Amino acid sequence: MDEIMNKMGSYWLGQRANKEMSSAGDDIEVRRLTVHIPAVCEVGYRDGSELRFDTTVTGTLDKGSLTGVEGLKAKVLVWARVTAVKADAAKVYFAVGIKKSRSREAYEVVRGAITVDEF
Repeated sequence: MDEIMNKMGSYWLGQRANKEMSSAGDDIEVRRLTVHIPAVCEVGYRDGSELRFDTTVTGTLDKGSLTGVEGLKAKVLVWARVTAVKADAAKVYFAVGIKKSRSREAYEVVRGAITVDEF
């Protein structure tokens, strides 16, 4: 019985979330995003770039961008703080002291996250 109730609850929440998101449309307000990660980690991507995530990553989410980013660094010779992430149909843009863009395909994860000692 519990299993059936869990499945029904999941289905209802999924349908409710889909309805809410579809009704938001293009005029969705700017939102604050907070992501909690169990441990500081680094992630490597197809193009050789690396990102380092703190245990809490925050930013202001808007259509096609995440600004005011805290808790995210990119390796550009040294680890530099990421301040914003923007995306369009073909590229992802990172503001990391210098502007750099790569194709979206470059951000397919080639290795899973690994735990690191410090952010």
